[in-house]
Amino acid sequence: MTETDPGPTSLTGRARAGYSARRPLLLDAEAGAVTVIVATELVGQQVQPDTELVWIVLPVAGDAPHDRWQATAVSVDVEFTDGAQLSRMGAVDQYGDGITVHAQGAARKLWPDQWNLRRVSLEPAVGRVIRRVTASLGTVPGASVRAYLDEVGILPVPAPVDDLDTVDTRRGSHSTPTFSRGNTAPLVGLPHGGVFAVPMTDASVSDWPYSWAAHNRAHDGRPAVQAFATSHIASPWMGDHGVFQLMPSPLREPALDRTQRALGFEHRDEKARPHLYEVALDGGITAEIVPDQFAIAARFSFDGGEGSIIVDHLGDATLLSQSSTADGRELDVHLHAFAAKPAYFVHCAFSHVHSSDVRQHGDTVRGHLRLADGAQVAEAVVGLSTVSPAQARENARPSVRFADRKHAAREEWSRIMGLLDIDARSEQQRASLYGGLYRAFLYPNWYSEPVPDGGFAFGSPSQRGRIEHGALAVNNGFWDTYRTAWPLVALLHPGASVALANGFVNHARVSGWTPRWSAPAAEDCMTGTTFDLVFADLAAKDLPGLDLAGGYAAAVKGATVPATDPAVGRKGLRESRYLGWTPTSTHEGLSWSLDNALNDWSIAVLADRLHGAEHSAPRREELAVEREYFARRSLGYQRVFDRERGFFIGRDIDGGWRTPFDALEWGIDYTETHAWGTAFTAPHDGAGLVDLHGGEGAFGARLDELREIPERASETNVGHYGRVIHEMLEARDTRMGLLAMSNQPAHHIPFMYMFAGRHDDAHRLVKECLDRLFVGSDFGQGYPGDEDNGEMSAWYLFASLGLYPLVPATGTYVLVPPSVRRAVLRPFGGNEVEIRIVRGDPDDSFISSVRVDGREWHDISIGHDVLQRGCRIDFELSSTPTGWARHSRPISSRTLHGFSQPVQDLAHPARADRTSAGLEALVDDRAAIPVAVAPGDALTIRFAEAAPVSMVTVTADGPGAIDFDVDLLDEHGLVVASRPYRHVAFTWAEQLRPLSAPRVDGPPPCGARFVFRGTGTVRQVEVILADSGATDRR
Repeated sequence: MTETDPGPTSLTGRARAGYSARRPLLLDAEAGAVTVIVATELVGQQVQPDTELVWIVLPVAGDAPHDRWQATAVSVDVEFTDGAQLSRMGAVDQYGDGITVHAQGAARKLWPDQWNLRRVSLEPAVGRVIRRVTASLGTVPGASVRAYLDEVGILPVPAPVDDLDTVDTRRGSHSTPTFSRGNTAPLVGLPHGGVFAVPMTDASVSDWPYSWAAHNRAHDGRPAVQAFATSHIASPWMGDHGVFQLMPSPLREPALDRTQRALGFEHRDEKARPHLYEVALDGGITAEIVPDQFAIAARFSFDGGEGSIIVDHLGDATLLSQSSTADGRELDVHLHAFAAKPAYFVHCAFSHVHSSDVRQHGDTVRGHLRLADGAQVAEAVVGLSTVSPAQARENARPSVRFADRKHAAREEWSRIMGLLDIDARSEQQRASLYGGLYRAFLYPNWYSEPVPDGGFAFGSPSQRGRIEHGALAVNNGFWDTYRTAWPLVALLHPGASVALANGFVNHARVSGWTPRWSAPAAEDCMTGTTFDLVFADLAAKDLPGLDLAGGYAAAVKGATVPATDPAVGRKGLRESRYLGWTPTSTHEGLSWSLDNALNDWSIAVLADRLHGAEHSAPRREELAVEREYFARRSLGYQRVFDRERGFFIGRDIDGGWRTPFDALEWGIDYTETHAWGTAFTAPHDGAGLVDLHGGEGAFGARLDELREIPERASETNVGHYGRVIHEMLEARDTRMGLLAMSNQPAHHIPFMYMFAGRHDDAHRLVKECLDRLFVGSDFGQGYPGDEDNGEMSAWYLFASLGLYPLVPATGTYVLVPPSVRRAVLRPFGGNEVEIRIVRGDPDDSFISSVRVDGREWHDISIGHDVLQRGCRIDFELSSTPTGWARHSRPISSRTLHGFSQPVQDLAHPARADRTSAGLEALVDDRAAIPVAVAPGDALTIRFAEAAPVSMVTVTADGPGAIDFDVDLLDEHGLVVASRPYRHVAFTWAEQLRPLSAPRVDGPPPCGARFVFRGTGTVRQVEVILADSGATDRR
C-alpha cells in the first residue's frame, strides 16, 4: 500500500513532514513487500550522459529491537522501454552498493528514522528511454515495515572540482540535539582563525545556529536564513558568544523580527566552503561571507536595486558610536559578557548604504541601514576584539576589499588542502577526506590579537576587564581531541601544533591552570586533564619549540593539587592521589580514575624528556623520582578493575565496589558510556590491560563479546542522565553491538585487538567503520556522532590513510589497510610520506605485506620518526585474512618506563605511632586536616611487613618550604637509613611532592619515621613501596 501522509517523526529533521515535500510518499509493507510506480514525470525521458538517479528515503524503525532496521530494505529502480532494468545493469549507489532491495538492506548504510540520500549513476543506461520508475520496500513475516520517499528525480552529475571546492562545510549539520550526524555548522573561517562566520537558520539561539533540515519552514518545507553572524562556537554543547548579526532584506523598511525577516533558499543553491559561504535568497538577494583573522566580511547583491541590511546580535549590547563615511556608515558596539563568556568590542564598516536607523533599545542594538540609491551591491566588514574599540577597528581592516579577503582565505585553505594528495576511490570519499582536513584545521583557535606594537594582546577569558599579553589558544575539548585531532595536526603541520600547544600552556600563566575544555575559558566539562596528554604526545615526537618546562609545571599542578574551581584540575583529587582511584562520591569517578592514569603517563613522559636535557644533579634527581611516581600512578587503572566480573568498576572511599552494578547502565561512574564501553580504556598500557583480562585469548574473546551484545538505548539504563541521551541512540544505530563508534570513548577499541595479536580482526573492523558509518557527506551527514573539534574527522583520515595513533605519547602509529589507492603527505616544513597500495584493492580489509622504503616491514607499529624523515610505505592487501605481523604487538607504556606495579602507600593510620600528638592525621589518606608541625615533631609508621621503599611523598598545606628528616627503621625501631630534606619547596597550596627515599643497603626496612626540623603546616605523608619488578628502560 502507498499513500501520502503528513510525514514521519525524524530524528534529524522537522517532524511530521517530508524532506522537502509537505506530504511525502509513504510505502507500507504491512501486508507484504510492495513495489509502486513513482516519478511519473520521468516516463519517456531518454537518459543523457553525466546524469544520475537520486532519491531521498526515510526508513521507519520497527518497534521491536529485532525489527528496527527492517525498513532499510528499500530502493528505487528504473525500467526501460527495451526491457532492461537499472538494478540488473551493474548500477550501484554512491557507496558502491547495488540498488536492489536486498542489496540496500544488506549494505547496512541506511539509517532509520532519518532521511537518507541515494545517488546512482545512469551511465550504464545512457540512450535508453525510461518506461517507469519504481520504489520497492521489502518485509518480513509478521512485521509492519514502513518507509517514506521524497525527491525522486534525475539530476546532472556534479562536475569535478579541485580539492578545496570538494569540501562541503555543511557536512555534519543534518543534526539535532536529539541525534547527531556531526552536530556541526557551515563555519567560514581561517585555519585556527580567531572568529567564524556562520549562516543562522535560527538567529535566536546560541547553540544550533544552522540546522537547515530541522528548521525547515512548515508552510513550504524550505529552509530560511535569519542572519549571517560572527561566531566563536567551539561546540553546540558549549554555546556561542560574540555573535553579531547582519541580515539583508529586499525591503527599505524591513521587519526586525527574526522570523519575519527570514529569507528562504534552496539547499542545493548553497555554496559552503571553508573560505566562502554563498547563497541565493528569496527576494533576489545573493549573500556571500568570507573570513579574516579577527573579522568577517559580507557582500550582499540586490537584484531589485533597493533593500537594506539589518543589524542584530545575541545577548546584551551597547551602541558606542555611529557615523557616516565617504561611501557608507560605521558602527561601534560593545557586546556584553554573559555567563562565563567574554565581552567583545565590534567595529562595523558598511559601504553603499546611505542612512541608518540603528538605535539603542534597552539592552539591545537593532535597526537597519538602507541601500544607497542606485546601488546594487553593499559590503560590510565586522571586526571584533576583546581588547578595545580601537583594536576592533584594527582587526576589521576596513580598507581591505571583499575580493582580496576572499582570495587570501582561499589561498590559506588551499595550502592546508595541499598537505594531502589523495587518489580517492570515489568523489564521496574525496569529499569526506578533504572535508575532514578542514575540520581538523578549523580548531583550536587563536584568541590573542596582533596589536600595533608587534605583540599580542587579549581580554582575559577568565577575569573580566583584565588585558593580558602573549599568545593564547582556545576552543578545544581535549578529552575528545587528544585521540586523533592533535596527532593529525602534529603530523601535517608540526609548527602549528607546537604554537597552539604553547598557547594553551599560557592559560596556566593567565589563570593558574590549563583547561580541560576551553570555550574560550575553562569549562566544567568532561573528565581528565587531558591537555597533558596532548602536550606529552608532541614531546614524544621531539617537535622543537615546545615550552616543556611550562607544560610540565601545569601538568604536575593538575595532578598533585586539588582545584577549588570545578572547571579546572582533577575532581576528587584530594583523596584519589592517595587512594589510587577516584571514589564514587565524585561524579563519574571511574572515568576520572582511568583518565587520570592516562594523564599520569603523559607526565612521566614529560619528566623523562626534561630529565634527559637537565644538567643540574639535584634537579635530575627530582625529575627521576617524579618520572617513577607518575609512571607508576599511570598503572592505577589496575586498582579499579574487578577481575571477577571483568570490568572497570567504581570504588568508594573505603575501597568497596559500586553496588548495585549493571554493566549496561550508562553514566553514574562512566562518562557518556557504560562498563562495557570502558572495559578497554587503558590504551597507553595494552599489555597490562591484556593481563587484567586474563591473557590474550580472554582479551580477544571479551572484545568479541562487546560486539555481540546489542545496544538497546533502553530507558531502564539511563543512569544519572535520567533520559535516553543522544549518545545512546547513536550507539544503537551504528549496529555494532556495544561498540559505540559514534562517540570518542570507543575510537581506540577496534585497534585493541592488536594487543591480542588479532590484527586481521582489527583491520576488518576498522574497514567496516569506514565503509558504513561515515556515509551521507553529500547530504549534511557524514559522521556517526558528534564531530568534536576535528576528532571524528581525524579518525576517518588516519584510518583511511592506513595509520592510527593508538598508544598516546609514544610517537608511534599502528598500521591498517589503506582505503585509498595512493596518498602523499606533504607536511609543512617536512618530508613527504607516500602511502601506496601496490597489490590488492582499497576495498580489501587485510594486509598481506608491508614495505617501508623497499624493506620488508613485519611490525604492526611504525614510528613517527620514520615518517618524519620521509618514506614510502607500500601495502599489499588481501580480501581474506593473512595473519600479517601477528607476532608483533603495539607498544605499551610499561615497556618504556619499566614499571609494573602502581603506587602503594605503606603508611596506614592503624600503624602510626603517636610520637607527637595529632600527627596520625597525616596518614589518613584524606588530607582534610592541616597539621601544624614544630621542630622535633615526629611520626613513626610501622609496616605490616618488611618492604623495600623507593619514594616518600609530602603534601604541604600552603606554598613555602619545609625541613624534615626521614628515617627507615628495622624491626626493632633502629635506624637503617636516614636522609635529611631541607628547604623542600612547595609552589602551590595543598601540593603533593614525591621525593627519593633514603637508600637502604641491606634487608628492607620495617618502618619509617618523619622528623620535622622546622615549623610548617602539612596535610599528608606517604611511604611508597618499591616496584620489585622495575627495570630501568631509560
